[in-house]
Amino acid sequence: MVKDGFYRVFFDGAEYTSTSIFVFRGGLLVGYSFQGSEYNGTYTIDPVRHLVKFNISATMSPGITLVTGQTIGAQPATVKLEGEAPIPNPTSRFSFELAGKPVDVAVHYIRPLL
Repeated sequence: MVKDGFYRVFFDGAEYTSTSIFVFRGGLLVGYSFQGSEYNGTYTIDPVRHLVKFNISATMSPGITLVTGQTIGAQPATVKLEGEAPIPNPTSRFSFELAGKPVDVAVHYIRPLL
C-alpha cells in the first residue's frame, strides 16, 4: 500500500540532481520542482508484484535544463511518464529514460497529510 502523504522525489541525470515534492492521495498525485515544473497524474497498486503503476504528465518550464542535459525551448514542454516502481517503504528507487537518456529516481515518504 502507498501511504497518502508528502514525498520527496530525487531525479538524477548526467547533468545534475533535481528535487521535487509530491503529494500522493487516493490514487492521485501532484508535484512541483524547484525549477517550476509541475507533475499531475495517477497511480495504482499491483499487490501481487508489490509495485506502483504510475501515469504522470510533467509540464516543464521554458528555458530550463533537464537533469539529462537537454534544454526546454521558449514554450513549456509536456512529457508523459508511465511505468512501474517499487512501493516506497519508506524509499523506492528505479530508473527510466527521458528522450533516450537515463534518469535515476528515488522516492522517499516524508510525512502524512494533515
